[in-house]
Amino acid sequence: MNAMQSLVETLNTGSYSNIYLIGLAFAAGLLVSFTPCIYVMIPVTAGILNTQRSRSFLRSFILAVAYILGIATVHASLGYLSATTSVLFGSWKRPLIVSCKAYMRRQKQKQKCGKT
Repeated sequence: MNAMQSLVETLNTGSYSNIYLIGLAFAAGLLVSFTPCIYVMIPVTAGILNTQRSRSFLRSFILAVAYILGIATVHASLGYLSATTSVLFGSWKRPLIVSCKAYMRRQKQKQKCGKT
């Protein structure tokens, strides 16, 4: 039995603790931080922290922590919103919504070509 099967079996049986779940969520977050879309944010973050650079190490540290907590709060809030309103976020593939998006895209293309 590999690790993934063991994890699925553990989660299905319900024999896990909150510490285990927190550790699992932390590990998953670390794995996600190695995706290519995060690499684009490294220069942005360095630039923001560099422009706020001061002579005091403590002030720089506090600014970095505030930046990280701000990003984490926004992402956690969006994740909570997404999880609690799954009907809203899961409805993007409904025929009416897809039709509206296709109509809007077609109108936008017509405007680019000069047709109205």
